Amino acid sequence: MWFLRRPAPPEELVSGLVSATLELTSTRYARFQTRLAGVDKTSLEIANRSTTVVATHLQELGLILIGDAESDPDESRGALVAAAAATQPDFAAGLVSCLDLLPLEQRKSAAHVFANLVNRTDTTEFATVIAKSPIIISSLTNAYKDETADLALIRGMMLREAARHEIVAKSLLEAPNFWLFFFHRLSAAKKF
Repeated sequence: MWFLRRPAPPEELVSGLVSATLELTSTRYARFQTRLAGVDKTSLEIANRSTTVVATHLQELGLILIGDAESDPDESRGALVAAAAATQPDFAAGLVSCLDLLPLEQRKSAAHVFANLVNRTDTTEFATVIAKSPIIISSLTNAYKDETADLALIRGMMLREAARHEIVAKSLLEAPNFWLFFFHRLSAAKKF
């Protein structure tokens, strides 16, 4: 019965989201092979199930961190989500790496959750995780070379929110692919 259901603990939501994003990104190769060889129903079922789990967990995390029209954010559970996201090693990387596999609404939810975790005033641990992971920084900056404008827009919003922290801005400036960011912008400007 839905009214007796206890809300999932924040740590469980974060770890469930990590496992679902890892499962979803692991099916990327299977999806590519499906286009070449034919339909592989098991990998598509896994991808669909993982997408559903990611969407559900992002929605629940969004309700905890941001709230909605009917409820305010839950600050105590939000602090637990922030702590769990900072201690979970693959949370931020998984969230960023699976964006291109998600529908637009889930991408927006992921960007909102990411931005809220980065901008929390009670802790800066999540920004430190982002700054220490070159995979996250390169994934966010390389989005500008993609052909899909909505993916570049969402990753750009995530990069802007993260770059507000000095430690992330410093890692961004010291990243080896930082100058490629300008190359992508200049090549896009030449198309106009």
